[in-house]
Amino acid sequence: MGRIWAGTMADETAPGVLEKHKGALYTLNTDLSIATGVDKISLSNGLAWNKEATTMYYIDSSDYAVYAFNYNAASGKIDNRRTVLDYKAASLGEDIPDGMTIDTNGHLWGR
Repeated sequence: MGRIWAGTMADETAPGVLEKHKGALYTLNTDLSIATGVDKISLSNGLAWNKEATTMYYIDSSDYAVYAFNYNAASGKIDNRRTVLDYKAASLGEDIPDGMTIDTNGHLWGR
């Protein structure tokens, strides 16, 4: 649809320590306007969409979580944020979620 999604992160309060929930996800629209998609983000990473472009996935590395949103491709709007994977609750240790992709079978892969 010609949009670009990008995220920001919070400032470090000390080396390797981020201030929580000071970043956001933004959309650069085809008319060059910028819209805030999600606020209160600490460390944005890993954007991906399902094949049907009805779900957008996003990682907040500082939250150790992968989130999903309903996605409207025509408007670029997202809603209904939900947790897909909580790394700590899933006992994945201290591994920090970072990038991700979706394969041709619709499976979400991440690190």
